[in-house]
Amino acid sequence: MDKNGNNLLDRHELQWGLKENGHSLSPSEFERLFKFFDKNNDGVVSYNEFLGSLRGELSPKRMACLSEVCAHLAKDGKISLAEMNQATDWSVTKEFKNGSMTRKQLEARFCGYFEKQQKDGLITVQDYIDFHTDVAVLFPTDEAFESAIKQVFAKCF
Repeated sequence: MDKNGNNLLDRHELQWGLKENGHSLSPSEFERLFKFFDKNNDGVVSYNEFLGSLRGELSPKRMACLSEVCAHLAKDGKISLAEMNQATDWSVTKEFKNGSMTRKQLEARFCGYFEKQQKDGLITVQDYIDFHTDVAVLFPTDEAFESAIKQVFAKCF
């Protein structure tokens, strides 16, 4: 839907995208929907606003699990990507087990997500939680999510 490639959706782009996908909204319905997604009222919908509106919040159990990792790794509200990689057991991931990615490739992919936002080797606890809130939709239950986090970050528990 992002026709101009600026990683934002303006009213025209969102309206066009909805029509292209078979959604026909009245002007007032569209405005309500646009206001729902445009959380900061700047006239555009960012990727984070869009995704955040769809994904919802973490359950208390999932948040508690991530909080344990953060308690182990965070200093002054920030987490060092280098320390996070040292605490991460990439060998338990599906990609490592099936040979499609090496440890270095998995580290680079994980760090690359955060380095788009910060290039200082540090991420905020909130960025870490936001990332895992996005990932959490891949796990059907709190138990499956908790198990995966505890396997990958076993050194933090």
